[in-house]
Amino acid sequence: MSQIAPATILFVDDDAINRRAMSWLFRDAGFRVLEAATGTEGLRLVQQRPDLVVLDVNLPDVNGFEVCRRIRADPATRSLSILQISAIYVDSNDRAQGLEQGADGYLVKPVEPRELLATVRALLRVRAAEEAARNAAQEWRTTFDAISDVVCLLNRDGTIRRCNRALTELVRRPFADLLEQPLARVLREGLGLDEAPLLALPGAGTVGRQAHELPLGARWFRASADPIFNEQGACTGSVHILTDVTGRKELEDQLRQGQKLDAIGRLAGGIAHDFNNVLTVILGNAGMLLASLPAGPDREVVRTIERAAWRAAELTRQLLGFSRQTLLWLQATDLNDPLTEVGRMIERTLPANVALEVHRAADLWTVLADPAQMAQVLLNLCVNALDAMPDGGRLTLGVSNCEVSEANARLNLEARPGSFACLRVRDTGSGIPEAVRPRIFDPFFTTKPPGQGTGLGLAMVHGIVKQHQGWVECQSELGAGTTFAIYLPRARPDAAESAIPATSAMPGGTETILVASDNDLLRALAAALLGQNGFHVVLAEDGPSAVQAVRVKRSIQLAFLDLAHGADDVVAQMREVDPHLRTLFAASQPYRERELIQAVRAALDAPRLQ
Repeated sequence: MSQIAPATILFVDDDAINRRAMSWLFRDAGFRVLEAATGTEGLRLVQQRPDLVVLDVNLPDVNGFEVCRRIRADPATRSLSILQISAIYVDSNDRAQGLEQGADGYLVKPVEPRELLATVRALLRVRAAEEAARNAAQEWRTTFDAISDVVCLLNRDGTIRRCNRALTELVRRPFADLLEQPLARVLREGLGLDEAPLLALPGAGTVGRQAHELPLGARWFRASADPIFNEQGACTGSVHILTDVTGRKELEDQLRQGQKLDAIGRLAGGIAHDFNNVLTVILGNAGMLLASLPAGPDREVVRTIERAAWRAAELTRQLLGFSRQTLLWLQATDLNDPLTEVGRMIERTLPANVALEVHRAADLWTVLADPAQMAQVLLNLCVNALDAMPDGGRLTLGVSNCEVSEANARLNLEARPGSFACLRVRDTGSGIPEAVRPRIFDPFFTTKPPGQGTGLGLAMVHGIVKQHQGWVECQSELGAGTTFAIYLPRARPDAAESAIPATSAMPGGTETILVASDNDLLRALAAALLGQNGFHVVLAEDGPSAVQAVRVKRSIQLAFLDLAHGADDVVAQMREVDPHLRTLFAASQPYRERELIQAVRAALDAPRLQ
């Protein structure tokens, strides 16, 4: 167990007998003693920081009053306790002068040892209490300044009584300039605001905390105010705390934006699917009609109808891309390939005043992606970038490996930590206004003049990237350009193609095909297209009818399903009847005759289910 060191007393007196007697008295009382015969020697020894200086007033070189004054003038020693002793007490002026020069006590010789020791111990107790108070104040100040939130103690009139370092850093003004200034004015002037909408000052009847969130410049804060009461219950001021919640507000905005896009996506996807059913019928019948018409005006009319329908189909395809319902041909992909492909396409049509840079990456991580869809994403971003540079500039395409940390992932609600390949498209154009940025991925939102854009380009980019389990980040500054970064997760080493595109040939067949569709027009179209290519067709208007057809007619080799609901259950029931039955889903519409026949042929020629 450690012992507390004895207090040290510096005794300054030019009388050797007095020094010897006093030193013996102090040591006998348990103190450690330093001795000095002159004021100059006393000032030298005082640098050892004794706990108490007992100082004779009458010294041969420098009198005790001056020694006391010099001790108090030195920042290193000003807090020491000083007891002055005078050999002769003439009048109160001496005592007053000693105390005014900074002495904590004044005794007149001769002094009783008991009184002297009692005075010394009292002064040491006071010094210990003051030291403890200073340490506590320093600890409180350090803790107060370590708080990252702005904390202010206000007077009843709203002026600042105390504040922590966070406020001085926020408004970029020293502490001394803030005291007794109204907090609202300090924030208004320090942040360059027209007004600072703070909480009202607590007044009569105020009981508890007030709190709300408010914008201060470009940042958001949660402001709270708690009243301070004295012992009589009267409100004497308040404690105001400002917590920066900008990051949380941004994440909330991202969440709301994501929820809005998801809701719009579900709506757009549903509309697109229904519209595709209609377009499939129009295009299929137009195709059959074209095949039967000779060259002439009628044929051109039908061809015009077909072209218009395919334009509408492209619009629905974009809607499905935005709603993340596009049929993807996922395969292990080196993103250098679509990057190079799009770079070549863009280069052929690049305006003379725009420079193109394409930065491939060596040892790029493979991703599981649809190369055609990724090329479409890059193409959409490049088109937007070129539109942003009507007066010329530089378009830069790049790709790199990227490790996303936990800290960086928290900056974007859609992000997550891990290994990713990152595509970047940067332009040096006009930039995107801050007010517009939250809406750039909204479908049909565009800043282009009427007739110059559908507003689906970036919506499609967002949907396709999300469908690839990735995310898009946008950084933009007015007049300095825009950068879009697309993060796609690194593929596992054993990643393989999840689907293989059909071949270009279109052989027919003689097999029996079950066409199950709850849309009578689509059912009739599929039957006609399959029939004219040699297949035998059995029709079913819903799931139960399809299962019954398989039970009755065992020669069915393939079931082509276009059902709005319950297709998986229907397949499971059919396979209970015929475990080897092949199935094909109408997952992407509208389709051409060639695409349907190729898909049917590929499904029929695939290995039989075991």
